[in-house]
Amino acid sequence: MRLLILVCFAIGATLEPAFAAFVIPQMGGAQVTQGLAPMKHADISFSNNTIHVQVDETVGIPALRPLVAPDQFDPALSWSVLGTKAYNFQYGWNPSGFIIIPQDAWIWIEQLSATPGLEIYQRPPASPAYDPVFGTEGSSARWRWSGSMTHNVYAIQDPTLSLYEANYRIYIGDNTTGVPLPAYTPAEVTFQFAAIPTLLADFDADGDVDAQDLLQWEGDFGVNGDSDADGDGDSDGADFLAWQREISNNPAPATAAAAIPEPTSAILLLSAIICTAGSIRRRRR
Repeated sequence: MRLLILVCFAIGATLEPAFAAFVIPQMGGAQVTQGLAPMKHADISFSNNTIHVQVDETVGIPALRPLVAPDQFDPALSWSVLGTKAYNFQYGWNPSGFIIIPQDAWIWIEQLSATPGLEIYQRPPASPAYDPVFGTEGSSARWRWSGSMTHNVYAIQDPTLSLYEANYRIYIGDNTTGVPLPAYTPAEVTFQFAAIPTLLADFDADGDVDAQDLLQWEGDFGVNGDSDADGDGDSDGADFLAWQREISNNPAPATAAAAIPEPTSAILLLSAIICTAGSIRRRRR
């Protein structure tokens, strides 16, 4: 009986890490709570027909972080839109004192630009919670601020950069349509986010993208799918382009940076490898 109990305990201990743990999104991404990732307010005020915005610079650049297995989001809940994305919601739009809005007008926020791939979703008190905003999934670039402290959530799937940005205009607009009212002066602000790039082109799995990964890809091209950056099951030209993009975005090692082919050279190299692979396949027949 004692042996059976020990065996069951051992099996349970082995299986336990495999079970998913449903978690609630935390302010700093992953499970980094507000205690370690404090709010970073963009305080909004309005005076003399002018909007003013002051960002709290005492808090550092927020970091986009993905969940760490086995943590995951319950797919039945609204925040499941974050999925496996790296995310953060430290930035908050916040009123700086009491604000008097002109009649039939309101404070609107418009996203002017953002790093490609950066997604934004609204959180309570904005409703519906976790609906896409600021252009995400085809939503309007203009967003009607509630007038109270609101933290939108920012997310990126498989970040390829170490820094992401979103640029905003805060302005007085028509209460219903959001069309800017020219009698009032807007303000602009930039939100920045740090991220740890996901290295899809780290073909040799040594923690970086460098010339050795290109050699790995050359050996795998047309032979197997071991150098598969885009997850389509093979090693082809698309995976080479992923390698070139990632090494250009993160050219830390000098030797790797020096090995980046110029666009023309890259095309010639790719063409040569395709021809060589085709010749090899013909000879094998």
